Amino acid sequence: FAVHMGLMEDDLQGRKEKMLVLKPPPEPPDADLFAVVTEIKHIRDLTNIKNGIAQILVAPKPPI
Repeated sequence: FAVHMGLMEDDLQGRKEKMLVLKPPPEPPDADLFAVVTEIKHIRDLTNIKNGIAQILVAPKPPI
């Protein structure tokens, strides 16, 4: 069984290498990184807005 697993791993490794060869050349890393950072900022902004709304909804009403 262990030998069989080893053979499967070799096969997977071979496939991974073929996949890497087939992949198109990567885009400039800066552009990619910028896109990711922008996306993270956008998500953070959305989260802040959601949290802000949640706080308003949850905030105790001031005593009259």
